[in-house]
Amino acid sequence: MRATHNHLDLSHYEAMARQNHRGLVPMTFLEATLPHGVGDVAGFKPAAAKKLHDEGTAVPHSSVYDAGSLATKAPAPVVDETDEERRKSAVDYPADWPEQHHLKRIAWAKALTGQEKMSVEEADKAIRDEVERRRLKADTGGAVTSQSTGSLQRQAVS
Repeated sequence: MRATHNHLDLSHYEAMARQNHRGLVPMTFLEATLPHGVGDVAGFKPAAAKKLHDEGTAVPHSSVYDAGSLATKAPAPVVDETDEERRKSAVDYPADWPEQHHLKRIAWAKALTGQEKMSVEEADKAIRDEVERRRLKADTGGAVTSQSTGSLQRQAVS
């Protein structure tokens, strides 16, 4: 039984790993990726398994579905983006923002935070925080949940 290609919350992969005595999620490869061929099964930590599945490279092995009804488990609720987050998302800054002139960085940070005065250090921190927020949003496929945000933030720290 092959699982369909859908995006599962990281908590689903953590539950799959708890079913395995090594704490790994068994994944069946749909695409050849060295050193794995199509149909090979290998175990991965939950975050790596989620990444493989989200990319469409591999799916959880049918054994994780046979062992429990993970497929019927309700996903975490999606948290709507706030007005402040929408405002921040509208601010454009280049990928090489750290190399840009400090006055440009301060202007972008002011647009992000709504503050009128800030130092270069405060501006750089505000932009770094926004870069991380956007990365977390992208890692969840745009569907940010209270559970996935906490899990992804814990991963980013470790």
